[in-house]
Amino acid sequence: MITLQETTGFTAQRLVGVATDKDSELAGMAWPDGVGMASHDIDRSILMLGPGTCLVLDRSGGPDRVGAGVAKVTVEESGAWRLFMLEGEGTSDLIGQLSPADLHGTVDACIATHAGGHPVIILPRGADRFELLVVRSYAESLLALLAPALSHA
Repeated sequence: MITLQETTGFTAQRLVGVATDKDSELAGMAWPDGVGMASHDIDRSILMLGPGTCLVLDRSGGPDRVGAGVAKVTVEESGAWRLFMLEGEGTSDLIGQLSPADLHGTVDACIATHAGGHPVIILPRGADRFELLVVRSYAESLLALLAPALSHA
């Protein structure tokens, strides 16, 4: 059975103009290996969206100011996104039907793609477990698209 759960109370900060190298860290976490990659710990993820640009997600619910001093520009984007956990047997197949993304990679990926025409960032978090980061204005439409698939799973 596939389940869908929304993660609430997270923060999202876009960091622009960050200088990353293999020896540097952000809040005790190593930088992702490159564009399209992610680093994770229990409550936080760093998504490398482009050269010198990343998005930091903090699921702990507290205010997060990790970008201070490491980026030329820090933008608070928490209100712009909704974050969902989609998991269960068959989830990979469901995502594969909605998105052209190759999900057979590392769990340290962040895949900017679309799901049924809706822009989404997919974070593989394990076998048949994915986080979907969706721009808030597309979230309800994406949920409506997923509802029939979830009821038949």
